[in-house]
Amino acid sequence: MTAPAVAAWSLVALIILLTAVSGPLGSAARYAGNSYDETLLVFIAVLPMVPVGFVVARRQPGNPIGWMFLALIVLLLLDGVGTDYAWLSY
Repeated sequence: MTAPAVAAWSLVALIILLTAVSGPLGSAARYAGNSYDETLLVFIAVLPMVPVGFVVARRQPGNPIGWMFLALIVLLLLDGVGTDYAWLSY
């Protein structure tokens, strides 16, 4: 595999991991009193960006759109997980 293909697969694996972590962490944060929930809205809005970003990044590594889609999704998931974690740890 080439380096861009490995990077694209790694970003998709990170997206899957963050998605798996955000579910239980978000539920625990809401149980602890955080009523602000945008998870469903974010998933509906950016879910189509995952396969499109992956295909573009894998097939055309020089095209920045695929990498920007994947990076945006990772950053949005990190924001959600970080917010829930901060709420629970506070």
